[in-house]
Amino acid sequence: MAEPAFKITRGTMLKRWLRKRYKVLVPIIVAVLAVVALMWPPAAPPEPAPTKEARLMGPVFDFVSRRNMLAVPPLQETGFENIYIARYGKYDPLQDLSDQQDAVDAVITESGQTVLVTHDNLFDIVVAVRVKAPDNIAYLRKDNIDVWMGVSGAFNIPYGNAPDDLEYLFENEGYDTNSGFMRLNVVWDNNGQGYSLQKGEGILIDNVAMTVTQIGD
Repeated sequence: MAEPAFKITRGTMLKRWLRKRYKVLVPIIVAVLAVVALMWPPAAPPEPAPTKEARLMGPVFDFVSRRNMLAVPPLQETGFENIYIARYGKYDPLQDLSDQQDAVDAVITESGQTVLVTHDNLFDIVVAVRVKAPDNIAYLRKDNIDVWMGVSGAFNIPYGNAPDDLEYLFENEGYDTNSGFMRLNVVWDNNGQGYSLQKGEGILIDNVAMTVTQIGD
């Protein structure tokens, strides 16, 4: 028996059915899409970028000596490298903070410098120091140095030295000898709670000093 010259397929039937009813279907589809759009939760607006409207002034040194200079030459001097305003809980004190840019809110690199910090955000104050031997230090050990700091202004930190457990050694050569160097992050963290400043507030780091246990002490 010969095949018919033309065979109606399911696809052809569907096209014919849609062609006859599209005027009815289109408004229905549009209405359904409109309802879905109304029910779809709106995209959350982007969070505003934090603003820096609090200030912090670094210590003012009346004279320059090897122990009170900031940004000391790498591996050449004993003294302060930088003072970091580190984001609370976001940084690793056992690593160089100059390599942790996302964890640092501001950095003081010179005498009397004022920096802006993010208000209402918790932070720690981290003093990065370098000690080089032989430099009148008995041995390169963190318990042979003391770093002192005092703060006044919106809050106070009584002038005093940080305990050994808040001195974090992050680089050294010849540790526990009298030849080489060590670099440490010395942390003030408000007993583990961090500090914060409100909008428009400010603090002054009154003084930063370092003492070492000398040979013969």
